[in-house]
Amino acid sequence: MGGDELRKILCRLESGMVLTVPDEWIDRTIAGSNVTRARLVREIARQFFCTHHQDMGSQRFEKQEVAFTG
Repeated sequence: MGGDELRKILCRLESGMVLTVPDEWIDRTIAGSNVTRARLVREIARQFFCTHHQDMGSQRFEKQEVAFTG
């Protein structure tokens, strides 16, 4: 399944950390069309509580603080 490397990286981010990934890396590591790749990247970001921003030539992921309820 595509995106395993991105999943490994995002699961290790702490709250407030930002990861910037070049588009070329995404293209190399995740197979499929641009639309399929974009949907998968957004879904992976959501699974790991990250906001996803598309910048010029790169994609930025910011880990959000997860509110815990008791």
